[in-house]
Amino acid sequence: MKERRMLSDRRFPRRRVAVLLMALPIALPAYLGLGSNNASALNRLSSQGVRTQLTAGMKLQLRGANVRASNVFVLGTRNGRRFYRIGISTGSSCFAVGRASAPRSRPFGLVLCDATAGLSSQRPVMAWASVEGTQRGVRRVNLRSIEGFATDDVVTVEFRDASGVVARTTVSGNIFSFSLPQVPSDSGHLVAKDSQGNTVYTEAF
Repeated sequence: MKERRMLSDRRFPRRRVAVLLMALPIALPAYLGLGSNNASALNRLSSQGVRTQLTAGMKLQLRGANVRASNVFVLGTRNGRRFYRIGISTGSSCFAVGRASAPRSRPFGLVLCDATAGLSSQRPVMAWASVEGTQRGVRRVNLRSIEGFATDDVVTVEFRDASGVVARTTVSGNIFSFSLPQVPSDSGHLVAKDSQGNTVYTEAF
């Protein structure tokens, strides 16, 4: 798996901060057995989005992340965040997110590129968290929000801790985003479900 690169708006992907800041190897998330029999839908990302101009600013940002883009599509906007799919010369895709209000010269806050082309039946959700520290000198980190991309078969995404469901959202257009009420990191799991309520993916956050 390639590095996750380019973090300019301080939204830190869980388990991927070290890669972005220190170029260290990442730790792969643990996968559970899939609860859905519809493996083809777990492989698809049907939302085509709207093709947007590949600007000089985009090219400059992507070049800094060693990504040679052939086209860029906007998949949608959620909670003030814009989601992108980036076609690259190898025929696979990268994914990006940035503030909807960001200038066209620097639209991307985070770009993710996987050697396996990202989303698949083994990984139907690609998600990361926005985090914040608490008091000075206190090392605990709170999760503020979680956002990401999901394949067609994923209908809902929720965050659970020991008390149950903390937050839940519906996936629309293969993207999702939701806020969390100051949840400590390493305190729960992201759970993705299909239309039958089956759990198709989980990842610790």
